[in-house]
Amino acid sequence: MLHYIHAYMNIYQLAYLDTTWLKESDLVIAKYTNPSLGVGYELAYAERLNKHILLVEVPFKVFLLR
Repeated sequence: MLHYIHAYMNIYQLAYLDTTWLKESDLVIAKYTNPSLGVGYELAYAERLNKHILLVEVPFKVFLLR
């Protein structure tokens, strides 16, 4: 469903949606198996908001950053 919504959003709307979700979250879980600027930005934003961050490397490693 989210992919369908994202298809009709411009970059500013998408950024607003993502940052709103980050502000409302208690924990950020991110899969970082492949490099991604978007995920990197979201992790930096979450860290700036002092959120708990859980990184998952598929298939086996899990790291708790905060």
